[in-house]
Amino acid sequence: MVKWILLFFLPISLIAERSFSLETLGYANHFSEDKLDTKTTEYKRNSNLYLIPKFIGKETEEKFGYEFGFLFPVSFNEKKNTIYSLGNSFLFYDFKGIQFIFGRKEFQKRNHFLPRDGVEGVKVEYKFLKYFELEFIAFDYYRAFPIFEFEFGKVQEDIENQIGTRSRHGLGLKFKKDSLEADVRFLYLNLGNWGKSSKDDARKIPSGDDDFIYHGDFLFSNVNRNLDLHLGLHFSRGLDKSISNPIRKERSTLISGEAISIKGNLKLSIFYLSLSSFLPDRDKRNEAGEVLETGYVAMGTNITNSYLITREINFYPSSWVTSSGFEKQNGIKGARRNSFSSEARLGLEYLGFSFSIFGNYFLPYLETGGSNGSVSISKKDFSKSFLAELGFEFEFKPKENFFCKVQASRLFTSKDISMEGSFVSIASGLRF
Repeated sequence: MVKWILLFFLPISLIAERSFSLETLGYANHFSEDKLDTKTTEYKRNSNLYLIPKFIGKETEEKFGYEFGFLFPVSFNEKKNTIYSLGNSFLFYDFKGIQFIFGRKEFQKRNHFLPRDGVEGVKVEYKFLKYFELEFIAFDYYRAFPIFEFEFGKVQEDIENQIGTRSRHGLGLKFKKDSLEADVRFLYLNLGNWGKSSKDDARKIPSGDDDFIYHGDFLFSNVNRNLDLHLGLHFSRGLDKSISNPIRKERSTLISGEAISIKGNLKLSIFYLSLSSFLPDRDKRNEAGEVLETGYVAMGTNITNSYLITREINFYPSSWVTSSGFEKQNGIKGARRNSFSSEARLGLEYLGFSFSIFGNYFLPYLETGGSNGSVSISKKDFSKSFLAELGFEFEFKPKENFFCKVQASRLFTSKDISMEGSFVSIASGLRF
């Protein structure tokens, strides 16, 4: 908390233009009914008041500046309330076109079907040759980029596993000209002693196992007035120190994985259609089902924001570096399991009304038998289990400073999973 206070008050005497706004004052009420096993049905209700104040400022010559936004939810159901920072909350200094950024800034890849992620630390950006932008991530205190709309109502993680030393660094290059966009980013995450997976080697506690992950994204977009297409190619490499196993020659488990993401948006008059898919590779296993190499590992928030699957069941469609460190878990509830995932949304926008129906679908790979670890679209490589969430979203904005939003969804699963659930959210507020 002290670090944020220092960042906020440091530039005050340097900035000529400053503004403060209370962007949103609202109320949200979430109801959910879950039958996550065959014996019990759980009913939940979460009610929150929330405020979103924004602080924006810049010096006349645009050398100094800051942009801070915070969300203060006050829950009537939780004993402890958390303050969330918005996607961008940072201080910057511009030196001859080189921008030094201190704080929290999101990676600009939200058009893709990918987790939301960004830097919480120190970053440098430099625009050159008109169409290019270079970024250098000097230090990022990675914690899966927590965002309120992904965290609200989520199953609480183990607090002990969220504590530990870790650091992330990286390089990125962006290109944008007319309708074409490209974004290449390489990240290195040192897990230190953070999370369960970094404490397997008893000889190195408390310093950790020296686990690490390299992560790369190659993103391509063609954005037009009525149709835009997005393609992402992704890879992860790394090392997870683990307990010795006679089947493997090494004590460590290699991380070697790839994934592909695709998204398309079509807009015709007041109607729009969005289709997205994400497909990682599989773990490399021998015929006995023993994991020899871990497949793709993702970073950031969950890839979708479906309430029941991603927050109640807490399912991630691959191994993941969450707020609790590197996690890999089979099964369904609380799983980090390589799976095909897709999302579809059909809607309309007219005057102050917007209405859409949406669906999320998850189809896990098989967890038994041998596997060469490659990406597969063959039916025989996938399990018969599936998770699906269908719902609708309605928003009414008669004026710029008022909104009312209703969202509801229903969970569907295969017979072997046999989970049930429904969710309703009602939110309204004022924008200033």
